Amino acid sequence: MSGTPADAHFRFESAALSIEFAGPEDWVAAQIAFFTERMRQAMGEAEAQQQRETARTVEDDGGATSEPDPAGDAPPPAAPPLAEFYARARSREGRGALQEKILIFAYYLRTHGGRDEVTIDELRACFELVGTDAPRSLANTLGIMKRTQGFFEPGSGRGRYALSDKGLRYVRGLAGAQ
Repeated sequence: MSGTPADAHFRFESAALSIEFAGPEDWVAAQIAFFTERMRQAMGEAEAQQQRETARTVEDDGGATSEPDPAGDAPPPAAPPLAEFYARARSREGRGALQEKILIFAYYLRTHGGRDEVTIDELRACFELVGTDAPRSLANTLGIMKRTQGFFEPGSGRGRYALSDKGLRYVRGLAGAQ
């Protein structure tokens, strides 16, 4: 036995979302936990669409179809994939780029992932999903962004961070309020 974790593979596909992970079992399990809510949303959107289609009825007067009033019935627009969101956000190169990437990821997780708080592991996963290596200094950088720049506030527990009002204002400029 080599002592390395077993490789695992996970794939989820729906009309609204396609996710696939492969790697060490504990890493794949962390990705599944991270994206579980988005997968539930995608399944819920498909189910809501099916219910809307089922709700169409044929009326007696010539076969015209009627649908429920779409006001409030339509699902929210699907969130753009993280890589697409990241590519559209305006982040500078060089000095300050790492901090801006972190802000963009935290903002995406907040606005499209329903996460008021983020962890270092979640941010690392974001770096991996966009094809960028996460820096070794991620925890240190987050601490600086919280303590000296005020972009983050302490979260509900150790290792959890929430975007501050200042951080939200700054990243909205980068992300074009996507």
